[in-house]
Amino acid sequence: MLLSLGLYEGELIRRVDPQHRSLGHFFQDEIALPLGLEFYIGLPAAVPTSRIASIKGFHAFEMVFHMDVMPLKMVMAYMNPNSLTRRTLGNPQFSSPAELDRPEYRAVELSAAGGIGQVRSLAKAYSVFALGGKELGLTQETFEALTTPTTTPPAGLHDEVMQVNMRFSLGFFKSSSTFDFGSSIKSFGIPGAGGAFAYADPDAQIGFAYAPNKMGFYPWNDPREKALREALDRGLKKMGGSPVREQEHQSNR
Repeated sequence: MLLSLGLYEGELIRRVDPQHRSLGHFFQDEIALPLGLEFYIGLPAAVPTSRIASIKGFHAFEMVFHMDVMPLKMVMAYMNPNSLTRRTLGNPQFSSPAELDRPEYRAVELSAAGGIGQVRSLAKAYSVFALGGKELGLTQETFEALTTPTTTPPAGLHDEVMQVNMRFSLGFFKSSSTFDFGSSIKSFGIPGAGGAFAYADPDAQIGFAYAPNKMGFYPWNDPREKALREALDRGLKKMGGSPVREQEHQSNR
């Protein structure tokens, strides 16, 4: 769902937007520019390669050596070329995620897997949404939909791609027994490949983002990211709550 959602969003925006903008252009005009974010969905040719951090990826076969940190059923399903897991996570086909550094991939406006920009911009965007998104004209109805606890689907919480129980709402991860984050069930965010994670915590009024250059094997709760998130939580507890803060970190370790 997560990888295909951006395609649906892009087509929906193109059809309802009076200017018929693509998803990447819409994001720049309506979110990135108003908030002063250096973040793109589809990297413009004007951004020099020298400013882009290289991805230190891994080969797919290496997953079998890290089954202690990856969902076992997901890895086994990925090994089956006909499984939904393989057809989803293996598209586009490449031997290593580092191939996403290729210019033709960077230019694609794929919101679910192709965002490129400053990590601090991610944190700032989530901090704005944590406060209700007033700068962007977000309605109270939409904000409540983002923060409302999820309901369990009739077929249960099992995700057929990740092969674990997960909770989703409007394209975002919500806290679950598999992946617990934030100070309350109002929090929403999304993990990224290799250990990245960003989320909004409306109760704590913060936005958090972490994105490593060196990709790890944890689908969530990467020790590098988790240590920073837990340090932030400890700091908030000591302060007894805090105003909006943007927590970001980028790492080659």
